[in-house]
Amino acid sequence: MDLSFDSILQLHGSGLLSDRDNVAVIYGMDENSSTDAMDILVGKAENNAEVHFTVAHSLNAIFNGLHKGMTVFVSNMDELFKTDMIHSIIRQFMSHNTNKSGSRLILSVNDEAVLHDESLSYQQIWIAMSDRRHCLHLTHIADISHVTD
Repeated sequence: MDLSFDSILQLHGSGLLSDRDNVAVIYGMDENSSTDAMDILVGKAENNAEVHFTVAHSLNAIFNGLHKGMTVFVSNMDELFKTDMIHSIIRQFMSHNTNKSGSRLILSVNDEAVLHDESLSYQQIWIAMSDRRHCLHLTHIADISHVTD
């Protein structure tokens, strides 16, 4: 399933943020895509009174958000942490044992190698990628063959 990023945010942007499932959403395969996507979603969170969120830049801030039931935004996460640490953080948000308050993690990465982990093939992980014309598209992780192989 490949959808225009602009249309998915217009139609479902608030739903992506207010739905309380334990969700990890990964946006971006290049710096511009991930930054644009993150800015749009943070803007939607600011306008949605039901969303309690934080923009995190440290491990402590990420886990504070996790334990407080917040939507945690982390931009360019692969510049902050090594791949193994990113996988560990994502798994903690996906685990019902550690994420008892339904926190969500929305992050951007610049290096697709971060996605090469079988535990990340979760049904609610989406990727925003630019095509050759620099249009942003939202794609489910299961539809990206080189990630799920």
